[in-house]
Order: sequence, then structure tokens, then C-alpha cells
Amino acid sequence: MANEEGNGHASCIARRYSAGDVRDDRTRTRARLPAAVILLGFTSLFTDVGTEMIFPLLPVFLTEVLKAGPAYIGLVEGRRTRSRAC
Repeated sequence: MANEEGNGHASCIARRYSAGDVRDDRTRTRARLPAAVILLGFTSLFTDVGTEMIFPLLPVFLTEVLKAGPAYIGLVEGRRTRSRAC
């Protein structure tokens, strides 16, 4: 049953926010995120930090440890730049 204002939900909204149902800010409870969501967030953060720390050191590792030449380093850097652009 729709009221004259149109959608039928106006009376429900008006009842919910009526003066008698106003709650004090101190009595409100905050909704908590599930622990799995928080752990996934930290996992993502540490993965991003680790990736950002490794990329500047990659050319040094390639030249000093693996004895890679400039052409190979250019290939790796080009792939990295291309993959970050997307």
C-alpha cells in the first residue's frame, strides 16, 4: 500500500527517525569487521610493501649476483614498466 507521497516507505522512515527513537551517541555500537577481512588487509599491505622494496634492488641483484648483461636488465625493466601500466 503506497501512501500519497509515492513510495510507501516514507512512513517507515518517519517512524524510525521520530523524536522518541533518537539514540544518544554514547549508546551506539560500532560494527566490527570480521577478523578474516582485517588479516587480508594486512596481508595485502605487506605484499605491496615487499614488492615496492624489491623492485629497486632487482637490477643490482641481476648484475652482481646473476652477472646479467645490460640487454637482460633492459628486458626485465621493460616488462616491469609494462606490467605496472595496466
